[in-house]
Amino acid sequence: MQANIDGKLNYIGQSNGVVYIEIEGDKKRYSFIPIEVQGSRYFAYFAHVGDRIIKTPQSNTLTLLKGQNVYRYLIDEIR
Repeated sequence: MQANIDGKLNYIGQSNGVVYIEIEGDKKRYSFIPIEVQGSRYFAYFAHVGDRIIKTPQSNTLTLLKGQNVYRYLIDEIR
């Protein structure tokens, strides 16, 4: 879980429970399986291009910022 992600979503897709994202200004495509935490909604249907994503190195938590609202997801692995 070494990935450091902080930026706006430029692309989001999903297949068989795996979510694929690209961040503005980052050429890498990340893939992960999100687990909803504390009332968060299914990531692939809830997150949109332009929303901000934050994930720090060594953390298993991905944060989705939609306007003033904060949603957290546990991730088993990010590639």
